[in-house]
Amino acid sequence: DTKALIDNTHVWNTGAYGSSGITRVQMYNYERGSSKSTEMTSTNWTGAIGLMYPSDYAYATNSTMNICDTIAMSNWNDSNVYESCSRNSWLFDSSKDQWTLTPHIAVARAFKVDTTGRVWDNNGTNGLAGVRPALYLKSSVKMSGTENVAGIPGSSENPYLLGI
Repeated sequence: DTKALIDNTHVWNTGAYGSSGITRVQMYNYERGSSKSTEMTSTNWTGAIGLMYPSDYAYATNSTMNICDTIAMSNWNDSNVYESCSRNSWLFDSSKDQWTLTPHIAVARAFKVDTTGRVWDNNGTNGLAGVRPALYLKSSVKMSGTENVAGIPGSSENPYLLGI
């Protein structure tokens, strides 16, 4: 039943860029842009399951923090930015590097989020790293859940419920 909730025809953006020395707003725009990797024939593909984008990681933090909008994601391992942005992203994992969907524009490599919190254009696609599968739900999916004692829905004690 749960598998039927996944959008199997979602169009994933694979716009490319050549450096992680850009802000999360800029990365989001490149991911959805028309620049493509030399290894790819298109700037999108259709499928059910992909990987997170670098901008997913960047926007999974407190978006109201101005420092997260102004510092290049390649510098998110700086102590001030790390405390403000990286550690506050629920997608951050300090135990392993994580691959992302976004390709480098010139060479066969993808961007990574590393264990220090920075996003970087990895030198090659070898090496151990985790993946964070991502999916989109069909637009007909409804989400429900009641607030827990702290008033927060979606906790492990009070999960959201999905249905059609």
